[in-house]
Amino acid sequence: MATTAPYQEAPQQLPVECMEHFFHGVAAPRMTSMDFSLDGLHCISTHEDDALRWIDVVSLQHRETIRCAAAIGGVQYAAFTSSSDRMWLCPRGAADGHLYIYSASSEKVVSAIGLCDGQQTGPSDAAHRSYKALLSPGGALTNIAQSITTDTAAVVNAQYNSVQVVHPLVSGPVAATPPCTDGPLRRVSWSYDGMLLAVAGAARTTVFDLRKLATGPVDRIDNQNVFPLSRSSDQDHATWCEGAQFNDSSNTLLMTSRMGEAVAVSLRRRSDDTSTSSSSAAQPRPTTIVASYLHGAARRHFMPSREDAATMYGGYPQHTSSSSSATTNAPAVPAQFVHPHAPGGSMVAQPAASLFSGRHLLIYECMAMDDTTIEHQRRLSFAAGDSASHQGGRLAALRYQVQFRENDLPRTMAINRRFGIVAVGAKSSTWFAVRPES
Repeated sequence: MATTAPYQEAPQQLPVECMEHFFHGVAAPRMTSMDFSLDGLHCISTHEDDALRWIDVVSLQHRETIRCAAAIGGVQYAAFTSSSDRMWLCPRGAADGHLYIYSASSEKVVSAIGLCDGQQTGPSDAAHRSYKALLSPGGALTNIAQSITTDTAAVVNAQYNSVQVVHPLVSGPVAATPPCTDGPLRRVSWSYDGMLLAVAGAARTTVFDLRKLATGPVDRIDNQNVFPLSRSSDQDHATWCEGAQFNDSSNTLLMTSRMGEAVAVSLRRRSDDTSTSSSSAAQPRPTTIVASYLHGAARRHFMPSREDAATMYGGYPQHTSSSSSATTNAPAVPAQFVHPHAPGGSMVAQPAASLFSGRHLLIYECMAMDDTTIEHQRRLSFAAGDSASHQGGRLAALRYQVQFRENDLPRTMAINRRFGIVAVGAKSSTWFAVRPES
């Protein structure tokens, strides 16, 4: 007589799981950048020992370590081009002035694009000179972002304090933004249609249209207006914007301050851009905060209390300080959308920026950032009578706090949007699988 096997439930899949832990040796050098290829199959990271480490995403294996410091004088930032075989390399040397393209198949540098002339021609005021020590070590090219839809990339040039657009087949910059006079530029990112550039700066965050890059920004957001908690903090340069990312429909910008305050801010409608001149569109405007992420339990990961600090130091409060800058001197890693193309909105991931609360990856709830939601928040702003912004917006719920093994503050984070992977890098690199909310 045949017998039936006992019923067994399928293993439950956790919403957030730790996948792998790379480069966890005691003497492992700190990471400076990390990026996934556009097809999601490869990951490249740069480290303080000027080596590139290549990881195969499918097999989760460290494929090889690439050392090309002798050819370009050190690497401080790398990103994949539109091809998974070639990478953009920003050299560490400040006097180099070239952006390099490295080919993995031929194992050599195949192209050099000249972007600096070796002379300082950008802003020369004292404020511009004072930020040099706060930038990532050495190099004149501090950040680069590859367009998803075209072969072009955008690079932050600290020598001119502007963003330059480059193409692999052109030996110089294709286009450039006007030099910024409001302080240093931090990062640049593309919209998903490849037509807009978001430039995170010290005083303001600007949005440029690629078709009219030289005429000035089409939108300008004052950081003081969208980071109320950072504005009231006594941490140095707390309101500097460390990163800005577009959502899927390019009507919202996810901004993160140097202290770690993340907010989603509505952007100017494109229909409004055609009816206004470039000079009027470049002026700072009333801003609507759609969502705020630094609140409740998330505050201790960026704004630890004296009790948290005393707990870390074994109960000795004399080691603490009233200044929040004593908790961490490193800028916070910018928050990013995990599933930007999800129909109901994307969860937001952000690593903690304080050692006092442990090493955690924070995952916030999905929020629909369509025109209806933005218009609702705009009406709340008008009802509150605040001409600058609706302080707070909607408070995004903190869904998960995932702790991981690390003995240093996170330095970088990369999102694999094809497989829903969040990779956090400090001395080691920890990968998480984040499943979208149903």
